[in-house]
Amino acid sequence: MSNKVEQQIAKLRSLLSTNPNRPKPKALARLSYLLAEEAKTCAFNNNGGVDIQKINAGKSSEVNDTKQKLGTEAYELAKQSIEIDPLQSNVIGYGALSISSPKFEERMWALEQIVSLTESNSDLDVASTKSVNAIVPRAVSLVRLLLEPRDEEALELNGIRRSSSKHPTRREWDNKENKLYQKSKESLELASSLLSSNSGNTTVSSNSTISEQVSFLAKSHYRLGMTFRKMIPEEKHRPSSIYHFAQAIEILPKHHSMARKCAFWLATFGSSGEGCNNVDSYRMEMDCCPEEYIVSLYSTFASSFDDLLVKKLKYETPTKLRKVVDQVVQEKNYPAMNSNQPIFQQCVDLGCGTGLSGLAFQDCTSKLYGVDLSPEMIEKANLRDVYDELIVGNVESIFSNSKIFPTIPIAPSSSSSLEDTQRIDLVLACDVFVYIGDLKPIFTKVRQQLHEQHGLFAFSTENLSVEDAKVAGDGNEKSFLLQTCARFAHTVKYLEALAKEMNFEIYSLSQTVIRQNQGKDVKGILAVLGCC
Repeated sequence: MSNKVEQQIAKLRSLLSTNPNRPKPKALARLSYLLAEEAKTCAFNNNGGVDIQKINAGKSSEVNDTKQKLGTEAYELAKQSIEIDPLQSNVIGYGALSISSPKFEERMWALEQIVSLTESNSDLDVASTKSVNAIVPRAVSLVRLLLEPRDEEALELNGIRRSSSKHPTRREWDNKENKLYQKSKESLELASSLLSSNSGNTTVSSNSTISEQVSFLAKSHYRLGMTFRKMIPEEKHRPSSIYHFAQAIEILPKHHSMARKCAFWLATFGSSGEGCNNVDSYRMEMDCCPEEYIVSLYSTFASSFDDLLVKKLKYETPTKLRKVVDQVVQEKNYPAMNSNQPIFQQCVDLGCGTGLSGLAFQDCTSKLYGVDLSPEMIEKANLRDVYDELIVGNVESIFSNSKIFPTIPIAPSSSSSLEDTQRIDLVLACDVFVYIGDLKPIFTKVRQQLHEQHGLFAFSTENLSVEDAKVAGDGNEKSFLLQTCARFAHTVKYLEALAKEMNFEIYSLSQTVIRQNQGKDVKGILAVLGCC
């Protein structure tokens, strides 16, 4: 919880406690909203990333308990607010109920109340305070009434993949939904115009309120952008997706986390992104996937991940990479080859997921450590019982984890007296670099901590052909590229140049099929590097 939110909650609790017999409905609703939002984000830090210490220390159970307690309190406060004031003046009360209620029907009812209560205010003068507090909630509620029934339908489905044309998120809208969308779009445009007019008018609303309203509108545009991006036929709905992502970016501060997410999705459209002049520039500037996207993606698929990846996508990267590593070990005649001891002493599995790579390498290392952004994936990996330690975090965080490597400096210099016996002698990254464009930071980290004599850095990535690299670079060959599937591909030339720059020796670098996507083979690169 950020200090600002914590202070707001404390202030509201204090206000309500001063006169418990006559609680203020708007204060109840406001507190409900803050608690409900905190329940959703209590596993994340103030920057929108995963709170590593919170997850690792609590093993997720404490976080889940906190979510439940906050959610329950938020729900009770919202109901109390509406009971005291069910009239038009309490739009915020219905808003709080629409977020905090565990019942889908009740959430939809609350949204309908907001639309009904703000109906008469939809044509108000944009200079009035009343219109700010009416049109924005109305626009947001209309979008939620449009999108959330399909979200609920998707939750109840079993056996239908998200990529299937039968999935609710892929279907085109019917006539009723199209009318509701047009109504939602008009309200969003009016709300954006209103906020733009009032951005410098302090008599209308405080800057903090304006900022919050902008955030609500941007989130609605983002949700619509994602909805159209998933809809088929894709070519038909792409302009609408681009429109809503671009609208969110336009109203948000440049470095806002949601603006970056919108820019990321715009970048995946590449040269096919007609309707937004900056699509190509977004693609050129994007050097990694947003952490929130990765967490959301893998947390959603954690329970069915192995079945999807291995059976449906024919994923064999860990076993293929193990064969390449074994071949390198044999060619280099590693010291432990002819003994009963494991070949490697300390192995780090970057982006370990559910532990498929850990399974492939567990018998060749004494200590195996895994790191992944998704808490749900870490929990699945823990069930395999092949790792000595698992942590939630990004791929670079494990190298500075004092619990695992208490004697390893974060960034040792070339003159460091660090003994090689304390360093890592195998670093794995299977299907991880597809979410990172610029690999230099992670190559630097690995090089600093890898055993100088017989350390190996084994990884995979998707292959960017020379032809595609030149097309993407408008004649100048790109080193890496964010593809339309939201994964990065890298050229062989880039990996070779980066290895040389970081003082790595290339022991093996081969191209092979690493998985399938929509029934087609995906060409990838398997690489094993060592220290020069």
